[in-house]
Amino acid sequence: MKKTIISLTAFLLAAVNMAGISSSAYVPPDRKFSEDTRFVTYDGLEYAIEGDCAKIIGATDTSVVSVTIPAEIEGLPVDVDYFYFNCFQDCPNLTEILVDPENINLESIDGVLFEKGVRSLCIYPCGREGDVYVVPDGIRSIDPNAFSNCTNLREITIAQGVHIESRAFNGCSSIEKFTNPILLRDGFEITGCYGLKELNLAEPEKKDSRFLELHIEKFKNLETLTIPKNYNLGNTVLISDCPNLKSIELPGGFCENRILLRRCENLESFSMPITTIENTFYITDCDKLTSLDLSNIAVEGRGASETLGCIIEDCDALEHVQLPDAAYYRIEDCPKISKLSFESERTLSIKLKKENSNLKDLYIYDTDCGIYNISVTDSEYAVSVRSLVDMGVTIHCRKANKQMWTKCEEYNIPYVIIEDEIIPGDVSNDGKLDILDVVMLNRVVVGVESATTSKRLAGDLNGNSKLELEDSMAILRKLVGLDA
Repeated sequence: MKKTIISLTAFLLAAVNMAGISSSAYVPPDRKFSEDTRFVTYDGLEYAIEGDCAKIIGATDTSVVSVTIPAEIEGLPVDVDYFYFNCFQDCPNLTEILVDPENINLESIDGVLFEKGVRSLCIYPCGREGDVYVVPDGIRSIDPNAFSNCTNLREITIAQGVHIESRAFNGCSSIEKFTNPILLRDGFEITGCYGLKELNLAEPEKKDSRFLELHIEKFKNLETLTIPKNYNLGNTVLISDCPNLKSIELPGGFCENRILLRRCENLESFSMPITTIENTFYITDCDKLTSLDLSNIAVEGRGASETLGCIIEDCDALEHVQLPDAAYYRIEDCPKISKLSFESERTLSIKLKKENSNLKDLYIYDTDCGIYNISVTDSEYAVSVRSLVDMGVTIHCRKANKQMWTKCEEYNIPYVIIEDEIIPGDVSNDGKLDILDVVMLNRVVVGVESATTSKRLAGDLNGNSKLELEDSMAILRKLVGLDA
């Protein structure tokens, strides 16, 4: 065996628990090495020796075309650090990865690196020839970053049921499609697949702990985005600069931070079931979107910042918006809005230029929302109820909201009493009674969602002016036919 060369710089850095080493290899910041880790090079490969294993962390020459992974180094078995990163993702010319047959952890098939026994695909060489790849049958998973920066690939076929780990296709800018629906694992991130035309996802068997960190940015060919209902949203959903994206359908549940939709100029539809967003729902520069129904969404907006809540800006064609229950609202530069539906006792802030505003109807469904909860700005400085009069806006409110319609009379603001029919038990206000109403009512009872007027009127089946588990049981009895 050739003499092992210890990198003195790396050794010293490791001694202070550094996150990387002094070498040509890229090591991500979240990869922490212990102070006992030693870094060595051997036959053009760099290793981190930890415990009873030598893990490859890169190649000394990033222009390398072929590498051969040995069976062991210093008597220790060799493996790759696939959990954290692709150790060859910065080798654009790499066409094949070969493995010593005596290696107990790894093996190579047609130059592609697999876990021994072909259980998972570890690394696909960035420079491998061909624009189509079929993952061998029997593979159970695709490791994190396995296809990172494989810009030659246009199409990948993966058998249904294979689990895809996070960032598996990061930087695959030429991929247009996955032949079969792919099943994503918990924490999956979708980034850098700029050529993707369709994101075809398999539906998990049940809604579990699969959290998607959805970062769809500059996917210039993507036309539709549908995330199956049994996935959960992660910390942030970012959909930005997708000029051909026409429809978005996201799963419901809970988003820990924010949902951002930006500069999708051909977006025509957006839909989402019952969802709680902790901080922000923000949409801007979606110029073909004519209607937006956010009534199933609750935006907590925790904190005192005006960037937390529901923000809609610069959507030139938007005509009708059903707003969510949010801690804060701001609507700016949406000149064609003619109808706003609003069910909350919060303050609604609308910034519209009077001379080109089409706002004519403002629907206030919450009986606790007063006239002073509505702030319409017709210029940079003027903020007053008088703006509603000047714009000719008609307020639509429930008869029970006496504070609203009496103030409309006082200020000579046109108003109409809403004569909507409340279906007992229809908490979701979708015109039918089903298990969704039970789920939504229970979320209100335990404090996860707020009790809007519609929910209170539909959910109070026992007539005691409170929403409680007894009301949920009453809905269930209706569903199974025990009560009329």
